[in-house]
Amino acid sequence: MQGNSRMQFVCMGSRVSGFRRGILHLEESSNKSYIAEILSCADILVLTSRYENFPLIILEAMACGASVLTYDVGGCSEAVYGAPNCITVKFGDKSSLNRSLNEMISYTQLQGVFLRKKLRAYAQNKYSLDLMMTSYIKVYEELLSAARIN
Repeated sequence: MQGNSRMQFVCMGSRVSGFRRGILHLEESSNKSYIAEILSCADILVLTSRYENFPLIILEAMACGASVLTYDVGGCSEAVYGAPNCITVKFGDKSSLNRSLNEMISYTQLQGVFLRKKLRAYAQNKYSLDLMMTSYIKVYEELLSAARIN
């Protein structure tokens, strides 16, 4: 990881708050406004979960204008597919994680606010409430139609 005094690393979901090893640890929270505020300050969300289904934190980060770097587990690849400056790497590949993070930092610094707007638009165009509700209704209608035929 490149050293840069302008960077601040924050770990969300810690058991205790405070600084440890140069990282600001924030306790776990279900307060949506608080999480949105933190993500809106972030340039990149790094999600290193071992297991995930389809993590909403990825969508929330993009909606707040943050790029996403995550392991390719569960639905993470699907969530970031096509999103600008969002990358998945093989689970446990710390070298790729480090290299990708450095590339993402450089790209984020070059693109600035423009990238944040693109990420927000991507999340809104792909995962808006209206779009998701329409998709769910379509699936349910198809299931009901298939049940009537059988």
